[in-house]
Amino acid sequence: MKPVWFGEVTPATFNDTHDGSLAHSSGVAVTEVRPDRLLARMPYFGSGNASLSIMAESLGSIAAVYTVDPARFTVVGVDINLSSVAVPRPGSVILAEVYPVSSGQKLQLWVIDLRDEAGTFLATSRITTLVVPLAGQG
Repeated sequence: MKPVWFGEVTPATFNDTHDGSLAHSSGVAVTEVRPDRLLARMPYFGSGNASLSIMAESLGSIAAVYTVDPARFTVVGVDINLSSVAVPRPGSVILAEVYPVSSGQKLQLWVIDLRDEAGTFLATSRITTLVVPLAGQG
């Protein structure tokens, strides 16, 4: 299986480079990087689906950024949605699996599946990102 990541990517790559971000302050942490996906966790403090949305948007965007050469491209969000079927219990931990449906050179589509620690499915999110060449990199 060919990795979707540009260069070597580890959990520390994600976790150590986002200090001060909403993902960091919400406790989102990547726990495992596989060739075609990443796994993450976040404590749930009882703010309804807002926490699920924060986690999904953060992870989808972060994942997309690490698929391109940062010297030549940036990635911007185009669309996001979240379909929730359950709300986690306060104090629980949310687990995420993030994977690309399409990681093209112009548009990317990512899916973020969210479950609680017991494996109960909570929500799925889709984020579409646009790969934009940096000035002079056309």
